[in-house]
Amino acid sequence: MENLPSNDEVVQMISQLLVPDTTTVTGATAFFKKYLERIESVEVILTILITHENDSIRHWAGILLTKRLTLHWNDLPEEVKNKIKNILLERLITEPVFPIKKSIALNIQLLCDIVLPNNEWSDLFSSLANLTSHENSRVREIALVTIGMVSEKHDYYLRPDFTGLSTLYKKCLEDPEAGVRVECVRAIGAIVGSLQDQAECMQFQDLIDKILAGIETAVETGNDEVVSFMFQIFGDVVESRVPFLSTRLLEVTAFAIDRIVLNAELNIGVRELACDYLESLAANKKGFFSKNISIMEKVIETCFRLAMETG
Repeated sequence: MENLPSNDEVVQMISQLLVPDTTTVTGATAFFKKYLERIESVEVILTILITHENDSIRHWAGILLTKRLTLHWNDLPEEVKNKIKNILLERLITEPVFPIKKSIALNIQLLCDIVLPNNEWSDLFSSLANLTSHENSRVREIALVTIGMVSEKHDYYLRPDFTGLSTLYKKCLEDPEAGVRVECVRAIGAIVGSLQDQAECMQFQDLIDKILAGIETAVETGNDEVVSFMFQIFGDVVESRVPFLSTRLLEVTAFAIDRIVLNAELNIGVRELACDYLESLAANKKGFFSKNISIMEKVIETCFRLAMETG
């Protein structure tokens, strides 16, 4: 591949990745294996990602960009680097298809492996935080998705401003859109797993009340999916050694029993999720039930009632 293909030729090769023909897809894959080795491919793929009218083409452009963006990054001119960062953030707003927004978020996450240790994107978090106030709820969602993806691998970048992060999450947990609240809880889950001690956990303790309030709202409105997504954080945390729940274990456990497991109006799958939380609690916090006999008795009673209900 001596001559650089035109943008139209690259688009044509991307379209061949979409056809239900193994030979054609294999040929296109071989093409991109060589093409993406060239540094010029970065700007071409990026242009396709932001300009092409076909959703599938843009989606594949986002995927292809993840393959080699980090490989070529250090060899790109500074002005091109700044252009790419600005385009990725702008495209989080303007891209109309949410799965493509997620592929853009993935590119940002991968890029952070290089730029954050070198302090090359110091305003990334502030830019994403601003997007959580955007008028479009899907933009608010993808901002939280991106923050969660970044914090999962780069908690050190956010650690100096955990207080500001907690304040941001409190605001987002009060968002009128359920999708934003769900993505906020997922982002919280990403950072909670990296908390190192009780002092750090205390900076996020106030979020528990708002998470429970969000789950309660979903219970009252019969939104099983949101209940499931938001309660999952407690199941994940109770399996770890992070003392995020600490003094709130009793309250969260009572909530799991009374408002989810025993709630016959909820989908059985959601109720079983809360049962999984109780099982994890027994397995990972062995002293909890021995210190709270009344709760242990309630759990046993709850298990019997659920078993009788489900046959």
